[in-house]
Amino acid sequence: MLFDFHEKRRFKARLYSRLVIVTLFIIAVLLGNSVWGVYKKERETVTKRQEQAEKLERLKEREATLEASLARLSTERGIEEEIRNRFDVAKEGEELLVIVDASEVGSTEKAPPPKSLWQRFLDLF
Repeated sequence: MLFDFHEKRRFKARLYSRLVIVTLFIIAVLLGNSVWGVYKKERETVTKRQEQAEKLERLKEREATLEASLARLSTERGIEEEIRNRFDVAKEGEELLVIVDASEVGSTEKAPPPKSLWQRFLDLF
């Protein structure tokens, strides 16, 4: 029984020695550093995943818009409408009606002819 007591005492003395405590502290710091690195990578991954999800949503919306445009352009009326919008053309026999705003009508009046040098000299008096 006495031997067990001394042996336990020596084991505890070695276990609680400064060398073991410093070694365990260094291991804890290294593990903590590794955990912190993994945590930062996880946060970065979550952020990138959200960004990619938003990008995917925008691309799906764009795809729906392009499919609607493609469906419109697959008809003859849609093709004609697109050509008229892009190139300002008309069919034979069609006429163009231009509506002018009332404020623009007054600005189209003719400007008085420029005065000669002699007229400007007489206007000084």
